[in-house]
Amino acid sequence: MALPFKSFRKHQRWMLVCLAILAMLAFFVLPPFLQFGGSGSPTADAVAATWSGGTIHAGDVQRAVGMNIVANRFLAESAMAAGRDPRQMPDFAPMDEREVVRRMLIVEEAKKNGIDYSDAAVNRFLAEWTVDRVRPEQFAQIISRLRIGDMAVNERDLFDTLRRELIAKTQLGLFQRSLTSDPPGWRWEFFRRLRQEATVELVPVTVESVAGEVPLPAEATLRSFFAQYREEPPRARSETPGFRQPRRVNYEYLVAKREPFENEAKAQVTVEEIAAYYEKNKTTLFRARPPEPAAPAPEAPAAEAPAAETTPADKPAAEPATGTAPAADPPPAAPAPDSGAAATRRVRATTVAYRQEPAADQKADPAAPPAEPPAATEPPVATEPTSAPATPAPPADAPPAAAATDTAVTTEVDAAQFEPLEKVRDRIVETLARQKAGERIDAIFKSLVGDLAGYSESLTLWRAQGAEPALAPVPPNIDTIAVKQGLEAGRAPKAVSAADAIEAGGPARSFEIVPDPNNRFGRDVGWLDMMYGPDQMLWRPVTSRDLEGNRYISWKTADEADYPPDFDSVRPDVERAWRIVEGRGLAQRKAEAIAEKARTAGKPLAEAFAGDSAVTVSTAGPFSWLQDTFSSGQPELSQPDGVSMPGEVFMAAVHGLEPGGVAVAFNEPKTVCYVIRLVSRSPDETALREAFVKGRDDQRSIAMVAQEQLFKTYRGWITGLEEQYRLQWKQPERR
Repeated sequence: MALPFKSFRKHQRWMLVCLAILAMLAFFVLPPFLQFGGSGSPTADAVAATWSGGTIHAGDVQRAVGMNIVANRFLAESAMAAGRDPRQMPDFAPMDEREVVRRMLIVEEAKKNGIDYSDAAVNRFLAEWTVDRVRPEQFAQIISRLRIGDMAVNERDLFDTLRRELIAKTQLGLFQRSLTSDPPGWRWEFFRRLRQEATVELVPVTVESVAGEVPLPAEATLRSFFAQYREEPPRARSETPGFRQPRRVNYEYLVAKREPFENEAKAQVTVEEIAAYYEKNKTTLFRARPPEPAAPAPEAPAAEAPAAETTPADKPAAEPATGTAPAADPPPAAPAPDSGAAATRRVRATTVAYRQEPAADQKADPAAPPAEPPAATEPPVATEPTSAPATPAPPADAPPAAAATDTAVTTEVDAAQFEPLEKVRDRIVETLARQKAGERIDAIFKSLVGDLAGYSESLTLWRAQGAEPALAPVPPNIDTIAVKQGLEAGRAPKAVSAADAIEAGGPARSFEIVPDPNNRFGRDVGWLDMMYGPDQMLWRPVTSRDLEGNRYISWKTADEADYPPDFDSVRPDVERAWRIVEGRGLAQRKAEAIAEKARTAGKPLAEAFAGDSAVTVSTAGPFSWLQDTFSSGQPELSQPDGVSMPGEVFMAAVHGLEPGGVAVAFNEPKTVCYVIRLVSRSPDETALREAFVKGRDDQRSIAMVAQEQLFKTYRGWITGLEEQYRLQWKQPERR
């Protein structure tokens, strides 16, 4: 009888092959079964949310998301079958888990309002979607190809998904149509928020300054407080705490400072490059400004001029010459031929019929017979200064004299249309130096990208092989690279959160412009979004730039995912958050006492509290409620210097005051309660209303503010639905 181990050794090759195949099947096939396995999965059995209608399990939400994905694919393929481009159409159904649950509440509300869709109505929608170009058998073929995991999708489930989304969209459409025309008062208020500025005096009362007076609650209360916000991430502008530990990243970066690179490039700009750039771009970049029109010469009094001189040359002969001024003002007299100013003044060249001016002694009675024309041998009367050289006679085959004159004048005018090269030389040098510096930085960054890609591949291969640590590939030395390439190196000392990265400076406030099909200028993507995004791999470089023109190349060296902590590890943070939340009332009462004293004094805050060392007075402004932004085009809340994270409540308090008035308001996260005294507002109401009426035809910024207000109203409606149906989320949001 053969020993088991001997048998294994005999067939070990085939057994190892089978084991590898089973491992691959377990790795690639098992997860989909676990994901779509229904109620047997622990994740599917977990409670995602509760509402007044019952419990929503995670498996139900996943199934709904899967059906929405299927519905989007079905409609995309149907549009393609009808000859439409599905890329031009947004997703029909949401694929975000929380949005799917909110859709359920909207459908419930719609049914209460009597909104429903029959199968015939769904079919009519499909006919409109496909412009009635897709036959039933084509629909059936598309449905036969649809899958959720390995499970086929039947027509009934697909119709139910389309029906629910059509009901929700109808309810949403009715709500949005009720807000399409903003009330007239809104436009005036939005214009006021954008164009009127305020200057204020402030006394800040920080909540932490009084938080020490707040006693800690019992252990059970503190733990309950922690459990309520354990899954919430901390947000700088949120008034509620968050104890979920944020994602932390360790990174390195190199920065190419703009000024040194451009200064070095300026020395490399040649005279030939300057001239070539000028010739290539002078028609678009270096046109001269048109000259200011000359002031008209003052007219001489009619009484001092002889009657013959005030009569126009082309006046009808039948009209008698009298000393009485004509009813219409005569044209201004031509300047004397011997006037130097008239001889040198350049005028626009035009094609006209020239007429010989009569001699001075011939300007007599207009009724006299016309003078005889001069003989052919008599030289013509000179119209240019006598110092000008005589024009040689043209050859027989030359073009007419008028055409030659036009050509000469046009050449002079064209040359005068552009700024001279010497005047714009410095601008051209700066432009060319900027281009050369950018090209050099591009070459350096491209080389670095290749080095980092090679190191990343070597590191991945080393880890896969499980080789000894001594054989690990050596990462690029950024200090050596910085010295060699004229860059500056930087690194995070440890894995840091996004907030810590902002505090550290460096590339955290930089951005990159990426292509966007909806914007021909592209869109800005912040460095934080790129570096802390879920899809950013280790050692994959990202490039960015800041507003000063400095350019960065950065990469992650370590990544720690966010996680919900246990109570004991963050207890000091929980106690601090409790004191801040409970201490807001104390801070507000202290601020109200200061405000009351200021109202009683009736003086500026700086005078009213001049001898009080416990009160710090500062001035902020002028600032408007909203400000236009260049990057997004959407007006945003102003962020005046000296005010910590102001919000809508703060701005409403400021712009609701009259000069000299005093109010109290929190900032957006309710960490500071401000005593506010309005110093001045400009422009005043009268001037502001005149500007509003004058600009009534161009109110794009106002329309964008109105759109934002409508969106806030929509979000308020959704929040109201969640409260009405007592929706409670039991799991953190996943996308």
